[in-house]
This record gives sequence, structure tokens and C-alpha cells, in this order.
Amino acid sequence: MLDQKKAEWKALLNKAAELEHAIPTLVSINEGIDCVEQKLPAITRELLQCWAECLFIKEFLSLRGNQEKLTEFLKSLGGGARTMRELGEAKRCPETPPVDRLALLEKQKALHNELRGIYIMLQEWLVEGARQDLGVVKPETPSTSA
Repeated sequence: MLDQKKAEWKALLNKAAELEHAIPTLVSINEGIDCVEQKLPAITRELLQCWAECLFIKEFLSLRGNQEKLTEFLKSLGGGARTMRELGEAKRCPETPPVDRLALLEKQKALHNELRGIYIMLQEWLVEGARQDLGVVKPETPSTSA
């Protein structure tokens, strides 16, 4: 059963890591916005599907509000992708004045950064969850008291 749990955690963590492709940092902001618009909805759906397929870690994911937390992460990512798309559509509209296009771009930049933060929190939360569920303890750091 431990091997099956490890495999499910690995699949879930790998799928979550794919969010890096949808919310990249090391590209131009326009490329980053395009990635969110084009890739984030599909990867979020795939992550939800992966979560639904987890049988052996389902008990852990249902504990102490973990299910609600994961649901909230996914809702935030999905809602952010919709908002990014709507901002992009408004920005690309020929009737939108240049000043408004700049304002929309700034909103997209801020949303990209917010989504990036959500992705990082999700990844950290999943890693910590896997550690707890698999019984892996973090190494203690040496105390700095004298």
C-alpha cells in the first residue's frame, strides 16, 4: 500500500509541477500571460482529474480540511485563468483605447504574479502533505541558542 501511496503522490506532484509551464517566470510578461490564457485551464482540469483518481491518498486529502484547501487552490487557479482570458479579450478588442489596453495589461501582470504565488503555495502544501502522509519527517535544524 505504501508503494501505491507513493505513486499517487508522485503523480499528483508531477501534475502540479506542470503548472510551471502555465505560469512561467523566466519568460517575457506577454509570453507568461499567453501561457496562462492558453495552458492553465487544461492543466488545472488535468490536476483535478489526477486528484480524483487518487484512491490510496484520498483519506489524507479528506482530513482536516485538506479537501477544501485543495479545492480552493483549484478554484483560484481556474478563476484566475478565466479572468486572464477576459482581460486578454478586452485588451485585444479594437475599440479598446490604448490607455485602457495598458491598464488591462497591468491587471494581467498583477494576476500573473498572484497566480504564480498560488502555484507556489499549492506545490509547497502538496510536498508537505506527501511528507506527512508517507511518514517522512523533516530534518531538524540545529538550534542557534548559545
